[in-house]
Amino acid sequence: GGVAPHVTELAAALQRRGHEVHVFTRQGEGQALHEDVLGVQYHRVHSLPSDDFVDSMEKMCNAMAWSFGETAAMAGPFDVAHAHDWMATKALVQCKNSH
Repeated sequence: GGVAPHVTELAAALQRRGHEVHVFTRQGEGQALHEDVLGVQYHRVHSLPSDDFVDSMEKMCNAMAWSFGETAAMAGPFDVAHAHDWMATKALVQCKNSH
């Protein structure tokens, strides 16, 4: 259960329908920063959790927005951007305002 399996399944389904799909998420221990999983491009950002939840989310969102911008600069603009969790909403707003 949870958000991660749902996002994984949704991304894979969109890819199977012919869409180019990029997922931006926090890097877990032992995970690569970039990985192609069944045609879905996963971009993982390094963001250390801290005791201050708000600070931790701020740093994660900043890292995601930066990664999004770098990816868009190389791959071209995205047609659709979607934040599937409230914690990533700030990153999406930053992307909208910057790109």
